Amino acid sequence: MANKYRGPWWIWVAAVLFIVAVVERVYGIDRQSLWSDELYAVIASYKPFAGAWKMMVDDSHPPGYLSFMYATLPITGYSDFGVRLHALIFGVLWMPLVFVLTLSLVFSAAGTDRIGQLLPVRITRFITAKKRELTAC
Repeated sequence: MANKYRGPWWIWVAAVLFIVAVVERVYGIDRQSLWSDELYAVIASYKPFAGAWKMMVDDSHPPGYLSFMYATLPITGYSDFGVRLHALIFGVLWMPLVFVLTLSLVFSAAGTDRIGQLLPVRITRFITAKKRELTAC
């Protein structure tokens, strides 16, 4: 019996996972009130650019997120959904990018060597850090 779907099976699995992830991100996006970083961006976007820039420079985080929100919040609106729309769009765009990068890493000969070399080191560091946390208590 011929395969009627054509193409690798993982494309269909990835498509279903992508759809589920998008629905998960969109469903209830405005159910909770805004968090502190989102409120900080809203406050900065109401100020003139000089005042917003001073907030960006005085903050301990890089000014990229805040300047992006400053420029786009008047377009998307100040509702909970409008403030979170930026994160939704970038999060949805990030998923296929991570998928493609993972495929290129896993299915390349050099990638399998790198994964084999890095994984034991990361697991060992994680276990060591957790042991230190537990003994410090």
